[in-house]
Amino acid sequence: DYLMHTGDLAFIKQLLPDLERGVGWFLARRNATGLADLGLAAHWYYDAMPSSGINAFHNALLYRACCYMAEMERAAGDADKARKYARIAEEVRAAFNSHLWNENAPGGPRITDWIAPHGEKVTYAADLCQFPAVAFGMLSKDRARRLIAALDRRIAELERDYGYSGMASLSAYWPVPEHINTLDWQRPYTTYMNGGSFLAMTYYEIMARIEAGDVDGAWERLRRFSKGVQKHSGAGNNWVTIRGEVAPGTDEPYLSDMVVVPAALVRGFLGIEPTWDRLIVKPHLPRGWRRASADVLYKGVRHRIVIAEGRVTVTRMERRFTPPAELTWEVRPAPPPEWLMAVSRHFANGSIPPRVDPTIEVDGGQRVTLKRLRPASGLLLRWTADRPPAWGVQGAVRFGMPGPAPDVPAAEFIGQGDVVLRDPSRFAFKDQESFTLQCRFRTEARDSRVMISRPDVYCLYVKDGRLAAWIMQGDRQFREALGSTDVADGRWHHAAAVYDRTAQRLSLYLDGKLDTPDGRPGPSNPVDIAPIKAAVTTTPLCIGGLAGSFLFVGGLADVRVHGGALQPSRFAFPGYPPESLPPARMAASGTYVSAVCDWGQPAAIRRAEIECVTNGGGIAATLELSADGFRSVAQRVPLALRDGRRTYALRSGPYRYARVVFSLRANASRSRAPEVRYLQLIDRPRLGGRAGGPS
Repeated sequence: DYLMHTGDLAFIKQLLPDLERGVGWFLARRNATGLADLGLAAHWYYDAMPSSGINAFHNALLYRACCYMAEMERAAGDADKARKYARIAEEVRAAFNSHLWNENAPGGPRITDWIAPHGEKVTYAADLCQFPAVAFGMLSKDRARRLIAALDRRIAELERDYGYSGMASLSAYWPVPEHINTLDWQRPYTTYMNGGSFLAMTYYEIMARIEAGDVDGAWERLRRFSKGVQKHSGAGNNWVTIRGEVAPGTDEPYLSDMVVVPAALVRGFLGIEPTWDRLIVKPHLPRGWRRASADVLYKGVRHRIVIAEGRVTVTRMERRFTPPAELTWEVRPAPPPEWLMAVSRHFANGSIPPRVDPTIEVDGGQRVTLKRLRPASGLLLRWTADRPPAWGVQGAVRFGMPGPAPDVPAAEFIGQGDVVLRDPSRFAFKDQESFTLQCRFRTEARDSRVMISRPDVYCLYVKDGRLAAWIMQGDRQFREALGSTDVADGRWHHAAAVYDRTAQRLSLYLDGKLDTPDGRPGPSNPVDIAPIKAAVTTTPLCIGGLAGSFLFVGGLADVRVHGGALQPSRFAFPGYPPESLPPARMAASGTYVSAVCDWGQPAAIRRAEIECVTNGGGIAATLELSADGFRSVAQRVPLALRDGRRTYALRSGPYRYARVVFSLRANASRSRAPEVRYLQLIDRPRLGGRAGGPS
């Protein structure tokens, strides 16, 4: 749809390799029947309707995807791939009719919803397993008509026996076998009418009826569906009962119902079907309609389509969208290896706690959640104050100043600005997660001056000439620990705030010792933080201020944020233990090669945007280009990189594939390595393909 609406062929060419991989995942799972078989782990979108094996909905979408792939490959000029996908689509359609059409289904012929791995055919007529295949033209006209007729007979029975309101398609037209859905709440028959929510099954029913020749029936159903939209104030709903009643726990508004009406009118009744060659209009107007019109965007140009007295008029209007002349490709550092994969498995009887496991076994689970899990402890940030950050601080901070030791530089803050770091998610901690803030500081200020903070979350600062730290939750409740020693003496000190969620204590340490008169726990240090929950906010991490307020005056050095509650023996005081940040991609000495950029077409790269920090070492970069997926290198373009995020002008030949090779050299003492933090390539593609017009 994006290609037909905008005509942005260059963007589609760039995406085609990824789309091919996505469709290929399903094609690789075709079994001897020629249909995609997802085995025991298959599932569709209804919460309460599990399936397995060969699913009619999945395979209908696979057929449609192959048809679309054939169209896009043809537009991109790859006739061989276009023929391949067209052939596969026809194979899937033939296999679908051979294995999933059920001529003798109870109540009338229709599509088998799914075939279990052990061979059982399940046929209770789920709307999503019936209507999409008909709408896509996978069935013959005769089969499509008989399927709709069988469902219409069933609708009449459900109206008589259960009071079916007809305000949306039904999730199940016949009872679901109990041995399939063993829990009461998993039986959608007479319970669920998801209809317009999620994937908008009401749309597919309208399109299926029109495809089967039931235009007047489609119009009557759409009018009833529209009444359902009005009942819910146009917002849609998760699901309603067969009578159209909103049940407890269903009040989740969706917009899909509102999308159904214009989409069904334009694509269905007006019969507007854009292809790359032309804009096709084949009207299917209901009885009594004398005139209909719509404005549609086709290849970036508004077209007005008028159907009156059996005649179709297409008028080309103004251009509304011009595809961008350039494409971009980005690379960012991935989470380091220490960030393990967290697997949360959710079962029908509740959830089990997240656990780290290299294998994923769902068994009877309803769904699986995957995410990267930050290590419970470890250094998350070490800010060394030796040079300005790439985004600058407007001259309010002087970097690389003398610090607490010859090899420890400092930043001098003058109370006019703070340093704001990106990616606050790195420094967000949950209720049960401990963390530690520490830094070296020097000040003579006695009012409130902040060293490290996340506004509305946590803060380490100087208050009335003494150390202080707090933690806050969303309703502004907080707990504050106060030190006892005068630190506004103009000398360098080490400060640490340990937020220990195991002991539920916030402890303040000065120069490696608990900051109390005798070094033992006191009334204001440590403090109980059990009542304080984690604040949900996107505020950034700030150094030398609280997002522009309580700005620090003095020197800051070696600012660190750790996951976990550090013991004083692990503080960066008085010495510096050999602790470093977790290794990241492109952050050590040696040669590193970026991922390969596949533009999907020949493209001349005009510029590159790269962010790097040499850390006293060196970085050499070379842009490599290829026409054959790097079986050979056609051109090499050297890049002279400098610190910070900078844009480099380039002149390269038009090649489809690109990558950047980085050679990183550590500083003289090998104590620090260069870092490459961001890479973006910008190209100007060479377009081919033939534009079409209306027919």
